[in-house]
Amino acid sequence: LCVIIDHSTKWAWAIPTRTTSSADAGDALVHAVLSAGTIPGRLFSDRGAFTQGALYLKLLHRFGIDKARACSYSPTGDSHAESWVKNVKRFLRKACQDHPGSWNIAAPWAAFSYNQSYNSTIGTTPYFARHAREPRTPLDALLAGPQPDTPSTLSELVDMVERVNTSIKAGVAALHASYATRNAELR
Repeated sequence: LCVIIDHSTKWAWAIPTRTTSSADAGDALVHAVLSAGTIPGRLFSDRGAFTQGALYLKLLHRFGIDKARACSYSPTGDSHAESWVKNVKRFLRKACQDHPGSWNIAAPWAAFSYNQSYNSTIGTTPYFARHAREPRTPLDALLAGPQPDTPSTLSELVDMVERVNTSIKAGVAALHASYATRNAELR
């Protein structure tokens, strides 16, 4: 898994890779970051072998990206990235509980979930910081009800989101019941 974070907007990418090679890291950088129209001036990374390969370094040089290195094996070298990696691992464990082999599908959804979560450092969500608007999510579409001209081509995604929606509604109902019970006891 290749994790890339834009430190100004706190935007995060989680790109599944087959290996930890320099070629896969370069491919992840090109497909996720550079293809999105974002060319960073500096790339801050750990001292992993994947960031030392000739192909990767040539790619950085070609795009005029300065490479800065963190301290080896030190979470304080890039605490935001290390914290995010810890959170994405937690999310992937939960998301892949029923389907252990699907982490590569869940990783971009983990990033999407993070990118639409409030970040106190920037005072908004990374999504808003990057796009100047909040995203319209699959859950928004489901809660709004069926749209007349929207085809249902992603049935597995819809089923998954419906299960999440049902779970969230049950959790909210339980929370409301708990508050009602607590208020009744206080009277």
